[in-house]
This record gives sequence, C-alpha cells and structure tokens, in this order.
Amino acid sequence: MEQISISAASFFAGLLCVFYGSMFQGKLLGKGSIDMGKDGAYMTLTGETAQTNINFFWVGAVFLFSTAIIQLIIAVRREFKTSQAFDYSTIFMICPNCEKPFSMNTEEKGTCPDCHIELVKLHGFYDK
Repeated sequence: MEQISISAASFFAGLLCVFYGSMFQGKLLGKGSIDMGKDGAYMTLTGETAQTNINFFWVGAVFLFSTAIIQLIIAVRREFKTSQAFDYSTIFMICPNCEKPFSMNTEEKGTCPDCHIELVKLHGFYDK
C-alpha cells in the first residue's frame, strides 16, 4: 500500500504542476508577461525567461506523472505476484497408515518414522 500512496501523491503533485504551468502559460500567451510571486513580492517575467520558468512546471509534471505510473506498476506487481509456498522440487509424501504428510526434496523412498511403512505420493492419495 505504500507504493499506492506514493503514486497518488506523485500524481496529484503532477496535477498541480500542470495547473500552475497552464495558468502561467495562459498569462504569458495572453498579455506577454507573467507575474510570479506572493504577497506583494512579485517578479514580472517576459519572453524567453518566462517560458523557461514555465517549462520547469511541464518537466516537473512529466517527471511526477512518470513516477506515479512506475510506483503504480510496482504496487500492482507486488500485489498480484504469486509466491510459491514450496520449491518446485519439493515432493509431498504421506503415510498410508497414519496419514501424516511429509515433504521431501527428492523422490527417494521414505518410511514413516512412527509406523515404519513406506510413504506414498500425496498427489492422488485421497482420490481412491
């Protein structure tokens, strides 16, 4: 779930970059200059300087959207990744007398330590 929250935060930060970038881009195209700042501390930018500053918003938006997508892919892969409880080479055997299961790494002939009877494969044992 951690990746999903990072993905959501990156996505919304990217939306903010798009919002501010488009707002400043519109002002630049409309009146030819933009006023950047807050509470009376404004800076008027025109031409190439203004466009360079606006491009930081676009680059930030692309970076943050990319981060959101990558984090979402990581989260989905971790969530739906099927993990094997046992290795593929593990063979499951069972004692036909006491029905106690055993796991073995090879198909060696094993015997039950309690009943001293030869073990059989678990697969298909209960189908009989």
